[in-house]
Amino acid sequence: IFMRTLFALSVLVTLMGVKLVHAEFINGEQLLGLCESKDRADQSYCLGYITAAADAHVMERFMLKLSPCIPIETSNLVIKETVIKYLREHAALRVGVGSTAVSLAITFAFCP
Repeated sequence: IFMRTLFALSVLVTLMGVKLVHAEFINGEQLLGLCESKDRADQSYCLGYITAAADAHVMERFMLKLSPCIPIETSNLVIKETVIKYLREHAALRVGVGSTAVSLAITFAFCP
């Protein structure tokens, strides 16, 4: 999944002419703003960020010897919509690190 995600992001950057951005920590409020933006570059950043955070979530569960809880057939767009819904419903968590919000959204939506 990680390599597929990395390849997809590099293709998106190349095809869309998106300016390269440096890696940075963003909070849940910033992530929600990117995801709700009409700008294609913001939308791409949102999807890439959530996909990478979801991959990290899966890897963390693997390292803890826990089974992955995201069904294999779940698309990145479904995960993105799940995270957006979670951020809208949990305003207090938007001040924290965005990747933590992604992990929590996945946990509550998909993990038993």
